Amino acid sequence: MTKVFLPQPLYTYQQAMLRAVEQVRREGTIAGLQPCSVQMPFRIPSDAVSSQPCLAGLLQPPRIEMLPDIEKRNGQIDGLLQFWTWGEFGPLNVSVNLRDAQGNLIESDYALPNPEFMNHWAYIIELEAADFTSLTVQGIVTDRLGGMSMQTVTLLLEA
Repeated sequence: MTKVFLPQPLYTYQQAMLRAVEQVRREGTIAGLQPCSVQMPFRIPSDAVSSQPCLAGLLQPPRIEMLPDIEKRNGQIDGLLQFWTWGEFGPLNVSVNLRDAQGNLIESDYALPNPEFMNHWAYIIELEAADFTSLTVQGIVTDRLGGMSMQTVTLLLEA
């Protein structure tokens, strides 16, 4: 178990947010707050799992976008996965899971941050292809406060 010491202002804020979330879960609204409509300046992928709370003051999770470049040749799967992340508290890490067509985990590890570009991450794939017909790639970004978002892409592999 890891112990984390929070400064008093952050702990007080966390407790207030916890009470507000519990109130919303019980009652469905927070007294005195009007729902807002969130206009995002960027496109959120339809297959990305993310939440968009519409109440002012609630923490937004980080965002992730993936660009896969994968080839199957000579009995191997080679490629580069690029991830772009953004969020209010900065991404802490990006984890990558690779699964076959049946959903079996093939590989799981962390993407490496690009030292030249902020919020850009890369993951290199080098696998024995066996008889894979598809590969499901899942990227999960975690921010410094524990917020998470995920994007999953299934790629069809040609021989």
